[in-house]
Amino acid sequence: MSIFIRKQAYTGPVKGVVLDWAGTAVDFGSIGPAAVFVDVFAKSGVEVSVADVRQFMGVAKKDHIRNICGLPSVVAQWQKQHDRKPDEADVERIYAETEPMMVDTITRHADLIPVLLETVDSLRRQGVKIGSSTGSSL
Repeated sequence: MSIFIRKQAYTGPVKGVVLDWAGTAVDFGSIGPAAVFVDVFAKSGVEVSVADVRQFMGVAKKDHIRNICGLPSVVAQWQKQHDRKPDEADVERIYAETEPMMVDTITRHADLIPVLLETVDSLRRQGVKIGSSTGSSL
């Protein structure tokens, strides 16, 4: 198997787009994933704000949890609740709890973002291939 590495920028027409679900195709503002992180930390007796959660949006879910666990306010609350700082076992447990919560929240936050259908229709008329992906459940 050989690997192809492009050495110059592609300047041709758009051939395809991949739409992320939360925040791009559905759930304007990515409310669902943010709410899950707030809720999953509350289960451990730790309050995090939507602003705390949003600063790490876009990273892998486990890294997102690790980053939240590293916030000084979270460390202080964790120390008070559990007599220790959050560790990797806590990250793994929270991640395991997060995954089914993400799946569950999808149905409550699945409204299409305004103009999505018109955009997809326009892309199709231009012959652009369309794909979708999500990190919501991973």
